Amino acid sequence: IVHNGLLLLYAVDTLHDIVNVTASDNWNVSCSKLTKNLFAEAVGSLYVRQYQPKDLDILASR
Repeated sequence: IVHNGLLLLYAVDTLHDIVNVTASDNWNVSCSKLTKNLFAEAVGSLYVRQYQPKDLDILASR
C-alpha cells in the first residue's frame, strides 16, 4: 500500500510539473520540447504523413 501511495504521489507531482503553465514564462516552448522528447516517433510520423509517398521516395533517394 505504501509503495502504491508513493507511486501516486510521484505521478501527481510529475503531472503538476508538466501541466503547470504558471511555472515558466515560456511554457509553450517547454511543452513543445517535452512533447517532441516523449513522443518523437509520433511527432515524426505526423510530420511525414503530410507528404505523398512519391515525394518521400525522392527525398530518400538523394
